[in-house]
Amino acid sequence: MLTRLHGWRPLVPVACSRLLSAAAAAAPADTVVEECPAGPSVAAAPNHNAGVIPLWWYSGITKAPLSEEIRKILNEAPPVDRILVTEWGLPYASDSWVRDLLNRAFGVGGWGILRRPDFVLPDKHVYGLFAQSRFLAESIVGADWSQAAVLLRCAKKLGVGAAVDDPAVVRSFRSNYCTQEVNLQGKKVWRLKKAADY
Repeated sequence: MLTRLHGWRPLVPVACSRLLSAAAAAAPADTVVEECPAGPSVAAAPNHNAGVIPLWWYSGITKAPLSEEIRKILNEAPPVDRILVTEWGLPYASDSWVRDLLNRAFGVGGWGILRRPDFVLPDKHVYGLFAQSRFLAESIVGADWSQAAVLLRCAKKLGVGAAVDDPAVVRSFRSNYCTQEVNLQGKKVWRLKKAADY
């Protein structure tokens, strides 16, 4: 394991020695792990080469459980009028509802999504969800994914909107709020019914 020291400061103050030990244990033998001293927050992270794990990315991971109040908010089920459906019939919470939920849980400006700088693939990106100056979740997505899709994927790692994944809920939602139509290619797809048809 090769350890390389840099003078830059992490995104948030962290116990870097503990993070370095955890990263070194989990990383492949040829991976370079950067160590950094704890210090004040900085506005932007430095550029990284592929294969270098930026320890600031996982700052605060497992530091403490989220509060009971925040967990209750994150576990709320989306209302029917904030649920959308894919063309193959899977309901999901709308991105606008997810944003509103995160704003209630962490406060406006208290959370954000960042792209991991060291992950270099032409067709894949890694995005992380951060709140309260700590890492919460990450997800690998396609390079062409929209911001809304990235938000939904990262938030789902925290269980946001998970209530609509229950098979019974899926069947009930399809039956009451969806209809099947034939698209221009002659394929049956699912669509939401108009409100007047509920």
